[in-house]
Amino acid sequence: MSETRIAIDWETARTSNRENWKDRVPRHEKAYGIGDMDDPDHLTGVVRTDLAALVPFLPDGTVSGLDLCHLQCHIGTYTLSLARAGARVTGVDFSPGALACRRTAAPVSVLW
Repeated sequence: MSETRIAIDWETARTSNRENWKDRVPRHEKAYGIGDMDDPDHLTGVVRTDLAALVPFLPDGTVSGLDLCHLQCHIGTYTLSLARAGARVTGVDFSPGALACRRTAAPVSVLW
């Protein structure tokens, strides 16, 4: 069986990936329960589960006071949850639509 290779230049691949993530923002706002993030005490289920699993590996069993960088933060629900758990969090993403979504409610840094 022969392998077919398709050459795609970096800019085309990056643009395509960015558009893909842009298209996901409206669906993910709904699926990830973005409205739940209006409650300042709300943490996503994923972050609650992850924090419980990380307790043995965290200083004093908490993320409180840690500086974290969340790469590919998308719409920032996990980033915001980590900030609410006490971490100082910077979310990094390259999707303008995702970043705009997060800026509306974010007490976290958001970088392009």
